[in-house]
Amino acid sequence: MIQKRFNELQPYLKGLKIADNFVIVEATLKDSWKVENILPEGVQVNQKEKAENGFKYCIMYSDNMTLDELVDVLENVVNTNVEIEQKQALLR
Repeated sequence: MIQKRFNELQPYLKGLKIADNFVIVEATLKDSWKVENILPEGVQVNQKEKAENGFKYCIMYSDNMTLDELVDVLENVVNTNVEIEQKQALLR
C-alpha cells in the first residue's frame, strides 16, 4: 500500500516520517504551486525558499493526523494545482 501511494504521487512524494508525535510528509512541488491556502486546519508546512530546477522542497506535518491522511493532503495539493494549470492552459 505504501509503495502504491509513492508510485501514484511521483515525482512529488519523497518521504514519510514519524518523529515524536508528528507525522511528516516530504515532497518536491513546483515552485509556482500554491500550498498554504489548500492545507486543512492542523497541517503546517515548511518550504525551502530557493527552488531548484523549478521545484521547491516542502515538509508538511501534523500532530493530529495519520500518515494516510497526510498523504491524502499532499494528493489534494497536487491535484488542485494540476487542475489550476490545466484551466490556465485552456484560457490561453
